[in-house]
Amino acid sequence: EAQFNLALMYYHGHGVRERASVAVKWFSRAVEQDFSRAQFMLGFMYEHGEGVAKDEGEAAKLYSKAAAQEEPNSAFRLSLLYEDGRGVPYDAKKAKRWLIKAADLGDEEAQEKLDELHAAGKLRSKADLRALEGAGSGEDEDEDEDD
Repeated sequence: EAQFNLALMYYHGHGVRERASVAVKWFSRAVEQDFSRAQFMLGFMYEHGEGVAKDEGEAAKLYSKAAAQEEPNSAFRLSLLYEDGRGVPYDAKKAKRWLIKAADLGDEEAQEKLDELHAAGKLRSKADLRALEGAGSGEDEDEDEDD
């Protein structure tokens, strides 16, 4: 956790000069320790090309590792990558599943997006979607354009 905190200091410029490349170094060391918040931050830096060459595929890998450890921000960012086909093949089903996972983990942006999609009639009821998510794959049921 100390490596992660030091990385945050360099990322935000708290008490030290803001240096994205140094933040990448320390986030990378924390990632080696399988620290999910560091996986998220390093993924974010790869997604946006901060301190590293932009690589959305690498961002997706890092987000996936962190999301598997129930890191909510990573689940949300991963949903956006699948939704847009950035760094991963476009996959609406995976995008929805990760969006639901992020909302269930407490990510406010994911919850707001789910609410907006539901209100616009673009999703089934949130309860139905969560039931599908809990049931396993949801591979065939997740498409809802015909509903």
